[in-house]
Amino acid sequence: DIFGFEHLEVNSFEQACINLANEQLQFFFNEHIFKLEQEEYLSEGIDGTRVDFKDNQPVLDLFLAKHVGLLALLDEECTIPKGTDLTFVEKTNERYKTNEYYAKSKRAKTVTFTIQHYAGKVEYDARNWLDKNRDTLPSGVHNMLIETSNPLLKGIFKAKISRTGTLSLQNRMSTIGSS
Repeated sequence: DIFGFEHLEVNSFEQACINLANEQLQFFFNEHIFKLEQEEYLSEGIDGTRVDFKDNQPVLDLFLAKHVGLLALLDEECTIPKGTDLTFVEKTNERYKTNEYYAKSKRAKTVTFTIQHYAGKVEYDARNWLDKNRDTLPSGVHNMLIETSNPLLKGIFKAKISRTGTLSLQNRMSTIGSS
């Protein structure tokens, strides 16, 4: 278990969300501990050993890229009346067939695919992903979180889209994947 990373016998939507959160934490760690510190050393003329690290930005992009990421595709599939878990996986297989961090299942007509995370490969079972993603946060709860006096919660629920995947939830129902 690397920093909360999950790889179970059957990995569903919940594990994908947990692993995505851990990808984001790993990116933050890499960015602040390695990249920014090394840039600071260079700018101050400090001689230091360069530390090479694996940049996991491509995996974050795979999940979070606006309009083309896995979660955007999941949201899109949820709005199609005849969308199913199988059609979602078929579309991901087509869209990411050249992505080195994505692999379609070798079994025909299956609802599984594999993501190469920073901590290893995980095969995800996409059964019920559409149903789970259609769960919405009740508007009263959403409004309460926007109006809270807690600055962290207020910031999260009023957030604009960023490269780390936070989304503006104002004026639309938020699905689980877009929260």
